[in-house]
Amino acid sequence: CGKTTQLPQFLLPYYNKIVCTQPRRIAAISVAKSVSEQLKTHLGELVGYKIRFKNVTSRKTRIKFVTEGILLREIKNKRFLENDIIILDETHERSLNIDLLISYFRNNQSTKIKLIIMSATLNSYKFSRFFNDCPIIQIFAQRFPIQTNFLKYSCENHINETAKTIIEIHKNTKDGDILAFLTGKNEIDDVFVYLNTELNNIAMEKDSQPIIFKLYSGISKEYQQNVFEKYDRRKIILSTNIAETSITIPDLTYVIDCGFVKQKKYYKCDILETVKISKAQAIQRSGRVGRCKEGFVYRLYTENEYNEFLDEPIPESLRCDFSEVIISLLWLGIRNIFEFEMIDKPINEKIFKALEELYWLNGIEELNQDSTDLYKKGEPRIKLTDTGNKMAEIPLNIKYSKILIIGESLGVFEEVLIICCMLNVQNIYEEIRKNDKNFAIFLKVKENFSDEKGDHFSYLKIYKKWAMTDFSREFCKTNFLNYFSLKNVQKMIDQIKNQFLKF
Repeated sequence: CGKTTQLPQFLLPYYNKIVCTQPRRIAAISVAKSVSEQLKTHLGELVGYKIRFKNVTSRKTRIKFVTEGILLREIKNKRFLENDIIILDETHERSLNIDLLISYFRNNQSTKIKLIIMSATLNSYKFSRFFNDCPIIQIFAQRFPIQTNFLKYSCENHINETAKTIIEIHKNTKDGDILAFLTGKNEIDDVFVYLNTELNNIAMEKDSQPIIFKLYSGISKEYQQNVFEKYDRRKIILSTNIAETSITIPDLTYVIDCGFVKQKKYYKCDILETVKISKAQAIQRSGRVGRCKEGFVYRLYTENEYNEFLDEPIPESLRCDFSEVIISLLWLGIRNIFEFEMIDKPINEKIFKALEELYWLNGIEELNQDSTDLYKKGEPRIKLTDTGNKMAEIPLNIKYSKILIIGESLGVFEEVLIICCMLNVQNIYEEIRKNDKNFAIFLKVKENFSDEKGDHFSYLKIYKKWAMTDFSREFCKTNFLNYFSLKNVQKMIDQIKNQFLKF
């Protein structure tokens, strides 16, 4: 059993309220279910979880698993003060939200809440120094043996190599589920199609054919939970880094690591860039096996290539639009951006560029118009404007938030809201390949939704037509639309509308 499920249970007899963050919704849900089962209680009573759009807790809840963004909002409305212990889990991922949380608690140590920073691959000494040499507790868990295999030569195509490795494992072994890490939906779809074709060509009994699952953020939570069920056949799970942390898949024996990940980076706008993973991420992927029985890891890169990986991933705060960080800090009540300590802070030039952008968006203003000394010690130099406060409250990128505010003033709020939310959801259409018998019909459907004014208006047309059918699943099926993606758009629209009613 892992630290994530056990530590809150160890603390339960001594503390009344425990909250534990998780980097992804699937982890918060699966860990909460696991802990509630171990404590023999109904989910939502003693143990619960809270993620965007879903709160499975009650007044009885004492152990709560949340996504990092949820805890940030609870800090803003002071609800976090109800807790006795806050556990920040999987901090090695260095997401923007986890760095904001770590930095916030470092700069606000006046509360009686105890803080635990936890990870299996964390640079613990660096974090200890950041918290004034706080204690480090290392636990050496007893695990089953893991055999790690590297390639002898560099791999030219990790997608093909992943598919071939899965086939080889399946042909030569009888038992044990397989988890393969790929970078995104398109790669997962390619391997999924290849495996279905190849496995059908392998002579075997029909009831011994493996079940293949896809696992990425655009898939419904209901489908994601199927991965954790036990079956009488082998499971093959094709996943992004969503399966890298905090989840335990029963009967998992084999991990195939492609060595790459998609990572958000800011080049005037947010983009997803495929980069090599770090050593910490490789160790996390290997750690998916060896929990319940012996495990085997196939790394699709050479040992020399592994040795050249970065030790840790580059923190998101150093590769994102820093204006998002500044507006979040001001929203949380931080008084002076330049004096605020962060575990990895960008150079001042980047901070000033972010400030310029926020001035341009009318998100911030100087407190003392007579002074340009933003470094002046002990005094706050900037604050959020009314517009900035709204931008921080709206759960979208600040540029989309600003567009919404302008849209409201121009009387086109509903239309702009639909477009912004559609742009924030992946996989509006189902994946239909060129060799699919329905491909021609799919192209015709897309043509019917197209608009001469551009894709934004096409998205608006799709959502409005779907709404006219009372948000029908059948409409989505007929038009090759991803029902679960559109449901997320609907939830986002409802959430933001309610937010605007409070302004």
